[in-house]
Amino acid sequence: MTAIPCPLHSEVKKRVEAIVKPTVVLLIICVVISASLAFTYALTKDRIEASEMEEANKARSAVFPESEFEPVFILSREEIARINELPAVIELYSASHVGEGEDAGVEGELASGYVATVLANGYGGTFQIVVGVSGEGKISGVRVTKHKETPGLGAEVTDLHFCGQYEGKDASLEPGRDIVAVSGATTTSNAVTMAVKEAALVIEALN
Repeated sequence: MTAIPCPLHSEVKKRVEAIVKPTVVLLIICVVISASLAFTYALTKDRIEASEMEEANKARSAVFPESEFEPVFILSREEIARINELPAVIELYSASHVGEGEDAGVEGELASGYVATVLANGYGGTFQIVVGVSGEGKISGVRVTKHKETPGLGAEVTDLHFCGQYEGKDASLEPGRDIVAVSGATTTSNAVTMAVKEAALVIEALN
């Protein structure tokens, strides 16, 4: 006896195939794209990290020239995410130079001071600065390395003329008294000053 095909069964089968096939195709596409992104990230991750390290070293050398740096502490991303109040020092390096002379007696390393990386809040959001402080507690240099400030206003805190005001000052500096703010960017200027002060206070506590 010949079986008679069930029209309902055939219709259900077609509907299932119509749903399953596109789903499988989409799944395959997602897997391929994810694998491609992971592969691309793996290729560029080391380059990005190397570039960031190079920029960080340049900033440290700018505020403490001709020195070698050793990490004292470096906060992880998780630790930085848990910071509740800014400004805050997120990295601290000791700075030393190699030389010879009366102070050293023989050629060797001379302790010079420290370089701190500080996060702070400006008008445009969080920014990052690098601060050098000598062993005597005097600020040797300041560089704003990352920011989201408005060009021509808050972004002027990156100018060397503004940053140069901090050189030779110490942890007692106060915004409005010791530093001339950028015109139209008082909030960000004061934020930089408080970040520099925070770095100087943290370093002062080590001495």
